[in-house]
Amino acid sequence: MRSIFLVLFFVIQLISCKSIPKLNNLNKDINECVKGRTELVREDFSLKEEFDLYQFYETIEEILIQRRFLESKSKEAYKILFKEIESLSWEKKNETKYKDLLKTMDTIKNNHLTGWISTFKTPFECNRFFIKKHNLNENDYFSEYYLYLLKIVKTNETKNWRLNNKLLEETPNREFSNIIYRTPIISLFYESLKYHFLFKDKLFAPRGLN
Repeated sequence: MRSIFLVLFFVIQLISCKSIPKLNNLNKDINECVKGRTELVREDFSLKEEFDLYQFYETIEEILIQRRFLESKSKEAYKILFKEIESLSWEKKNETKYKDLLKTMDTIKNNHLTGWISTFKTPFECNRFFIKKHNLNENDYFSEYYLYLLKIVKTNETKNWRLNNKLLEETPNREFSNIIYRTPIISLFYESLKYHFLFKDKLFAPRGLN
């Protein structure tokens, strides 16, 4: 009996070990894709300095935590944040504090780049493309996440809270600690906040970047 358990243990360990390189390769491909596409945006705007999209959204996240809008980097903390942002549409009592928050976040260098549709779509499309390329789009672990990435890319909407909440819910729990998977979530928050105060529901697109 003990030998059977040992065999099962080693089989499970072997399967787990095999899955790690696959996810490592996936994350590496997504990271390179985001950096490559961000570089194209930087060139289009003739920026001399580097623009790191992940670093930008990590800065947004740090501000949210420092200002106590976000309790932590956990999925549960983002669910609370999303619920409060969604309520701005009918509940006005929090508008002032979020407007002040937006002013702070808008001082981050090159923040204007994130409003362009090509920049906004980048983390969604890179995650979606390489999940499919690694044949994980039909895997139970990523299938629903992949589906909602695709839906958001197709609609270009940031204020569809049914989709936003579903994407947050379906982001794999084990991967949520990785900025690669939090970036689409932070992006939806930031753009939704901007459009609540400044723009319409649809994103606007720069020439040549549709």
